[in-house]
Amino acid sequence: MKKGVTIFLCAFLLVIVVICIKVNTLDETISDNVSEEETVSNNESIEIIYLDLPEQIIQDSFSEENQQTVSDNESVFEENQQTVSDNESVTEEMYIEVAYKYLAGELVLEDWQDAYLDFLINGNDIFKPREEYEYSLIYLDDNEVPELFIQTDCHAGGELIATYYNGELVVHNFARLGSEYIERSGLVYTDTGHMDWYPVIITKLENGVFNEIGAGVYYLSEEEHEKMMAGEPFDYILSYKWEDTIVSEEVFYEKIAELYDLENSIYPSELCTYEDIMNQIINTDT
Repeated sequence: MKKGVTIFLCAFLLVIVVICIKVNTLDETISDNVSEEETVSNNESIEIIYLDLPEQIIQDSFSEENQQTVSDNESVFEENQQTVSDNESVTEEMYIEVAYKYLAGELVLEDWQDAYLDFLINGNDIFKPREEYEYSLIYLDDNEVPELFIQTDCHAGGELIATYYNGELVVHNFARLGSEYIERSGLVYTDTGHMDWYPVIITKLENGVFNEIGAGVYYLSEEEHEKMMAGEPFDYILSYKWEDTIVSEEVFYEKIAELYDLENSIYPSELCTYEDIMNQIINTDT
């Protein structure tokens, strides 16, 4: 009987010891897992701090003062844009106002002003001015009514001068771009050739009529031109004609000097827009 009790107690104690060992092992495992979770958590925290660091540096370097400076510059830029827009609107409104008042018969104008505005708005059977062209008022002949100078936007269109005389508008077209004139003389000098062919025409405005008073041409001879086009050696020597007569270069410019003083030759100093020329016309007193 006692022997059986002793065996039972020994077995019970053995079970208790085994259970204690397993419990300790489980606690250690849980502790290790908790440590690993803390390590992972700590690593995640470190990673988050690392990822946030550049943004923080940017925010610190880009201070409120700098942000305000950029904001102020943006405001100034917007104001400048608005100013440009306002100026464009004012110019457009000025043109619209002039055109409207003219078409409505509300402007009190001299005859030449009326003729020029009508030409600028309606054109004529041959030519219609465009907004992209450039314009100027010049004094070509010797009176107080200015001429209307028009530069087209291409050599093919050339340049035009309109004059008002004795109740009529007269318009003359000059070849290509670059014709010059002598103020209050009526004289216009055109030397605007190209591609080795250079016509020279001298025109005079008198009593409302444009008359050609002299013409010549200087050019590369046909023989030399053919050599040039064939890629052969050639001499770039120009030939000269005045009124269909072959002359020397010296005589050619003597003929020009008899009719036109190149030293006093000028080109319009200021060209303006379509809108501006309309306002210049109505504000020019004669």
